[in-house]
Amino acid sequence: MLILDTLQSNYNRVVRVNVTHSGNAIDYIFNEKDLQKHTKNVKKAVITSFETTEDDIYFLANIETTDQVINLKSETTNRKGQRKVLNNLLNQIKIKCPELFELIQKSVKGWD
Repeated sequence: MLILDTLQSNYNRVVRVNVTHSGNAIDYIFNEKDLQKHTKNVKKAVITSFETTEDDIYFLANIETTDQVINLKSETTNRKGQRKVLNNLLNQIKIKCPELFELIQKSVKGWD
């Protein structure tokens, strides 16, 4: 999943991300100890890619902070449009939880 796979496999990453597969969903689960070490308020974070059909996909983000739970959803798109909707979801994360966005940005090598 582009940025997500890079985040999961990057040997220079700041935060570990575990990937689980269940049915049509792939969960990118941020390591809680790393979140506590590198952020002040983020307790849990999961980004999920979900295939509704063989070609359609959307992304969900579930973020738990010390004072709120944030649930975000991207638009549904085909495989060719997944980069755009994932970037839109990341922009939502940037607005709703800048601390997690900054951690993702630091963790993905070569991403400005």
